[in-house]
Amino acid sequence: MRYFKKEFHMPIQFKLTTPNRKKIVIINSLKGEIERIIFNDELKTDCIEYIGSYEIIVSIKVITRALLTLPKLYFKNKRDKRLPVSNIIKLLYRNIQLSRLYYLNPKVVLTITDNDGFYQWLSYNYKFCKFFAIQNGSRTNGYDSLSTRKSFHQTFFCFGENEAIRYKKYEHECNKFIPVGSFKASYFMPKFEQEAVLYDICLPVECDNHYRDRLMSADNDLMPQEMALKKNTKFFEDYLSRYVNEEKRSIVIAGRDYERSGIQLEESYYQSKFDRFVYFPRNKKGGSIYRCIQQANLTIVTFSTTGYEALGWGKKCLFVDYSDSDIFNEGIMPGPWILREKGYTNFKTRVDELLAMSDEDYERALGLHKKYLMASNKDNLATRKIRRYIEAEF
Repeated sequence: MRYFKKEFHMPIQFKLTTPNRKKIVIINSLKGEIERIIFNDELKTDCIEYIGSYEIIVSIKVITRALLTLPKLYFKNKRDKRLPVSNIIKLLYRNIQLSRLYYLNPKVVLTITDNDGFYQWLSYNYKFCKFFAIQNGSRTNGYDSLSTRKSFHQTFFCFGENEAIRYKKYEHECNKFIPVGSFKASYFMPKFEQEAVLYDICLPVECDNHYRDRLMSADNDLMPQEMALKKNTKFFEDYLSRYVNEEKRSIVIAGRDYERSGIQLEESYYQSKFDRFVYFPRNKKGGSIYRCIQQANLTIVTFSTTGYEALGWGKKCLFVDYSDSDIFNEGIMPGPWILREKGYTNFKTRVDELLAMSDEDYERALGLHKKYLMASNKDNLATRKIRRYIEAEF
């Protein structure tokens, strides 16, 4: 699962600007990321506008329109319970961004933060262009609000059919699902496809340092989903550290943090778990974790998006899910790729089995279930599919 910045969690930025027409508007995404990954930097930057949910645009045209249309939007918001806004200040703030779209008059609005309520609200209230959301993380039941906060998408480039089924199950609204696999994996994995296998196990860091500290809180301070994750993580890490240390297995830790202080905390945490390991901090451009997957015989996760990406690309992955319900990995059918039975002996037996299995045998066992979870296609990459849909609107 991947996280995103919510409104007002970052400092508000004021931008003095005169809105000019743009072909593409990109919402809450790192500047340059979509151009680099989807368009190979071939897209002219003067046809793109970035909108962050933490910006306030200082433009007479935009703010005047936002104030004039606020009463109508307020009453619409009161009537419509699908994507309500909690207070008038937040509604005005969003209406300023909505008014900005009217002046930008884009052909396409894009985001890779598909679970971003700000983007979904814009796509629900602006009807004059196509909105494309690109899934960038697995959405867990309950933990990531899939079963609580309702979502809206015009067009959703999702990982696989499993996402479409689960969205419908929880009564989210989406006009069109397009399963394409992971757009980031389709960009990075081919770059490392020739990497030799150097390690037995790859362990992607699933929780950042802040959230790991949160899970160490007293049980009565945690939400039910956090309690489930805390228990799951304890069993998983205890079994894995014992297995690696006793069996003398090689393990590579794919770090989550790329700031110096965060890297030191992560590395120190895993020094307390493993006698020996190799640690790769996260690369700011995002490729290091995919190199670790390619260099390992087996990737082991509890709920990480990385697990689905490895599986979709033909690499072996084990999901370890000791939750009492399908909080973390809903939709995964039983098989060697998922372990739900507690006990170190069960864990050791499964990991030994998978390490001895070839990638080809693992993929044959998965069969069509692989495409159901992650519709990756090496001959028709997700980046190319998405680019074709976008360019069709120009």
